[in-house]
Amino acid sequence: MAFGTDCPVECFHPWRVYCAVTRRDFTGNGPFLPEQALTPYQALYAYTAGGAYASGEERIKGRIRSGLLADFLLVDRNLLTCPPEELLSARCCAPMWAGRASSAIHPSEAKQGPQFRWNCGPCS
Repeated sequence: MAFGTDCPVECFHPWRVYCAVTRRDFTGNGPFLPEQALTPYQALYAYTAGGAYASGEERIKGRIRSGLLADFLLVDRNLLTCPPEELLSARCCAPMWAGRASSAIHPSEAKQGPQFRWNCGPCS
């Protein structure tokens, strides 16, 4: 399974994992088709390794492994073990591109949880 973000056409919200796990939107409406809910692991995998595989780039990205691109977000909690309700309040501590800290998130937006915008093109 692969998820996509449509970035840079749409702004990337890393907390979309919440929607896949709870089947609710960011305002709490739902659940929508609750039988299709995923585990946090399945959702994160779909956005990372699954997405890389779908684009034919699994040899260069999608996992944290020596020799692969290191594009990821450091967050303030373990998204695999926190209660699903806490996924929305998770905060991005630092974006990393190519293994280096990036200033891709506007400082004014870095603490806003699901509302922050990834600086990926038209959204910046």
